[in-house]
Amino acid sequence: MPRNWIAIAAALVLLWGIDFVIFEPEDRSAFRRAASEAELLRARYAERRPELVVLGDSMVGEGIDDDALGHLLGVRASNLWRGGAASAWCYLALENLILASETPPQWVVVVYRDHFLTEPRFRVDGPYRPHLAALSGRREPLLEELALEPVDPAIALLRRVPLYSQRERFRTGLHGGVMDGVGAAFFHLEPGAAAKVLARVFDDAALDPEQFGMRQLEAERVADDFAFDRDVEASFLPAMVELAAAHRVRLAFVRMKRRRDLEPDREPAGLPRYQHELVSWLAERQIPVIDFTHDDRMRAEHYAVGDHLSRGEGRSVFTVLLADELRPILGPNLPSSVEARAGI
Repeated sequence: MPRNWIAIAAALVLLWGIDFVIFEPEDRSAFRRAASEAELLRARYAERRPELVVLGDSMVGEGIDDDALGHLLGVRASNLWRGGAASAWCYLALENLILASETPPQWVVVVYRDHFLTEPRFRVDGPYRPHLAALSGRREPLLEELALEPVDPAIALLRRVPLYSQRERFRTGLHGGVMDGVGAAFFHLEPGAAAKVLARVFDDAALDPEQFGMRQLEAERVADDFAFDRDVEASFLPAMVELAAAHRVRLAFVRMKRRRDLEPDREPAGLPRYQHELVSWLAERQIPVIDFTHDDRMRAEHYAVGDHLSRGEGRSVFTVLLADELRPILGPNLPSSVEARAGI
């Protein structure tokens, strides 16, 4: 082998070794944090032993008071959610946490937005990947098939090179150094002060809700054509339905009202047909759908930033609305809305 090739090979081995020794612990740390979070979810589930689980993303955590929901319905209810969760995470949570428990619930209510039930690759990469790994079993062929895109060996090798795999870390460090240098030179700021000022200025509470909502929609736009019948078989939805049926757990789906929907005719043109096809598909399997998209009882004052409901009035109002819609679905012997609220 020519000497230059030997030198290149030696350099690659050295770089890989440096990456493994110095940077690999950070990758493991991200997984440990995700695994710890998953264990907390399991512990909370085991403690509460819910009869009703509400599954989804931060819309569940911010917008639904599970203690109040359970009281209103006369059941043990519990939220199971993670910020940024999408269909892959919900599938794994259903398979490996809810249905794998010693006490599966009677009902699982899956909360979703728009067409993301049939977008299996939405939010599966980057910071979301460790949280999928933390909920995965030893083998997850469906997850690999639908969501985890095969990686070319050459690209996989490139990603292991420190200068590539740590590019975001280097960029962040350089950015912080520049801010600290400029802040100290011109404004006599302490290290880290500039970053704190920017964080305060761009905090969610300081953002214009309408503009934030528009940018959020742009960032989440996976496709402009919505075709449920085309996409459903290549999604996690059929597997979720089959898993629940095999464990005799009833499913229901709840479509949340987005900030966009506070204004008339803002819903993208293809979504009504998509929703109709989704409802029909689920109805064939005796699975109910509750759609709050055009519910006038949810108003602008109930929202915080983006699609999130406020932790105060918004959460309180929506929890009652959800209980009222779920009551006839869950069973005729549940307490009436008036009776349940009187006991709170």
